[in-house]
Amino acid sequence: MKSEIIITNDFESFINSFRENKLCKVFKGDDFLLDSAMMIYQNAYIKEERDKYYILAYENYSTQAQNYMLKLLEEPPANVYFKILVKSKNLLLTTIKSRLISRKIKGIKEDFEITLDLKTMSELDIATYNIDKSTLTDFIAGLFKKCMQQDLKLSKDLLEEFYKCYELSKLNSNPKIITSRLLLGIMRERS
Repeated sequence: MKSEIIITNDFESFINSFRENKLCKVFKGDDFLLDSAMMIYQNAYIKEERDKYYILAYENYSTQAQNYMLKLLEEPPANVYFKILVKSKNLLLTTIKSRLISRKIKGIKEDFEITLDLKTMSELDIATYNIDKSTLTDFIAGLFKKCMQQDLKLSKDLLEEFYKCYELSKLNSNPKIITSRLLLGIMRERS
C-alpha cells in the first residue's frame, strides 16, 4: 500500500523531497473542507498512465470532508495514492487512521526560544506571555530545557504537570491555560 498518513511538522520539506521523482498534486491550506474533498475526489478518477500521488497538507481536517474521502481512501482508482500530512494523528478520524499506515518523520527543529527569565518572572509576565497553538508542544519542550539550563529543581508533581500539559497540547487545548499552569508551577517551586 502506497497511501499513508505522514506525521510531520515540516510539510514543505516532505513535499519538496517527494515531488522530485513522482507525479503528484499538492493540496494544502489551513482547513481541509468539503469543497476540497470533492475536487480531489473528481480529480482522482482522471486516468494517468503512471502512478499519481495526492498530497494533502492541511492544518485542520473537517469531519465532513474526511467522511467524504473515506470511500476514495478505501477503494482508490488504479495507480492513485494519498499522502495525508498531519502534525498530530489526532486530527484524523479513527476510520481514516484504521485504513492507512502511519509514518512519523522528524524534521530538524530549532529549539523554541523562551524569552522569560524563569528565576525572576512575575505574575504579570506570565499573564502577558502568549504562545500560538501550533507551537505549544515546542514551548513545553523548550520550557523544560530552560529549567534544566537555569538549574531549577523540579518536584515530582511539576514533572507530572509537564507530562500532562504536553499530552493536552496535542489535543487542541487552550495554549494560555497550559502556559500559565506550567509557568505558575515553576514560580511556586522557585520560592
